[in-house]
Amino acid sequence: MTSLDNLPIQWAAPLAVVRLPGEVDICNADQIRDTLLAVLNRGITTLVVDMTGTTFCGCAGPSAVARACQRANANRAQVRVAIATPVVRRVFAITGVDRLVSIFDSVDAAVAGRPPRHGHHGQGAGGHGAAAPGRGWDRAV
Repeated sequence: MTSLDNLPIQWAAPLAVVRLPGEVDICNADQIRDTLLAVLNRGITTLVVDMTGTTFCGCAGPSAVARACQRANANRAQVRVAIATPVVRRVFAITGVDRLVSIFDSVDAAVAGRPPRHGHHGQGAGGHGAAAPGRGWDRAV
């Protein structure tokens, strides 16, 4: 199985949305990191990490996103993260990764690049970049 077969991915070039599982921890963080990097290697300009269904996240989750953020910076791309659960948002704050990426309350907000209603809006790889496309992102390929 290749890295692109591990997690649900929705493609709408130049944007991709990768949906993470309900639990993100040391057991699946390498797989998540590899998938995020493989998506970025496809030449997209915006990677949305969908963690709206994630209810548990260990420190390995933000670490995987931070690694993707490094690759995005090298590729002149950006990473945006959608988080719906306060405890997951807190892990990103504790690890400082919320300062590297823009965190949004929903996938729609992340795709559109709308500022979050609350919390920190990172100015790293996810803070600036290409304009978000229309609603075409929701077509799975």
